[in-house]
Amino acid sequence: MKPLLAIAIFFISLAHGKTNQCSQYQLSGEILLKDKKMMLVLAKSTLSELKLVIPDALQDKTAPYIDHTALLTAIIDSSSITARSKILEISDIKSVTPDPLNQNESTVMKRIREIQCP
Repeated sequence: MKPLLAIAIFFISLAHGKTNQCSQYQLSGEILLKDKKMMLVLAKSTLSELKLVIPDALQDKTAPYIDHTALLTAIIDSSSITARSKILEISDIKSVTPDPLNQNESTVMKRIREIQCP
């Protein structure tokens, strides 16, 4: 019974300890409006396509960049970007012109640092 309790406490503490960690990323992708949701699409039209929904509170910052490629600095709710990741805050955004001959440079997912969630 004691080993089972020790294993349960270990996994609970492991899951609880990582909930406060967020990461700041530099992201480049196309901002699209689909089904009344604004989203940042990374690696568009590839097998690695990733869609991050932009919350309603941040849509006023990203609205001028709809249907354009943008480079933004954002805080993500986890230490790595997955399909379930959420954008919590956008600190900087600017429009970029994608290079049609070099598609690898048009998508940027650079982790800047790990921070406490706001």
